[in-house]
Amino acid sequence: MISFGHVYGDDLSVLAGNVSFVSREEATKQRILRRILTNSGGYIWHPDYGAGLPQMVGSVVDEELISASIRHSLLSDVGVDSSRPIEVNIVQSSGGGVLCWVEYFDESNGKLQSLKAEF
Repeated sequence: MISFGHVYGDDLSVLAGNVSFVSREEATKQRILRRILTNSGGYIWHPDYGAGLPQMVGSVVDEELISASIRHSLLSDVGVDSSRPIEVNIVQSSGGGVLCWVEYFDESNGKLQSLKAEF
């Protein structure tokens, strides 16, 4: 399947004046980032969509809750191999933010993939 390049919070990616397309692996990463950075109930037609991480901003950092929310969200994505482990590492930054490193296996090719999110 062909997907447009669109990183959460940005415009569509453009290359040489045309909308750019991304690989299946990159499309999965973009979907995951969008899913974990969307508040639960943020989409009216999909009330269970989103990990709700933005709703946690300003709260005491609960690493177990954040990790569980991210894992649950990744298991809902068709691009993630749900039969293999998902690793989530949480680090609170000095500025009060949270850095999340996520590792999962891609469903289409079985390769280990990783991404970083900050909120």
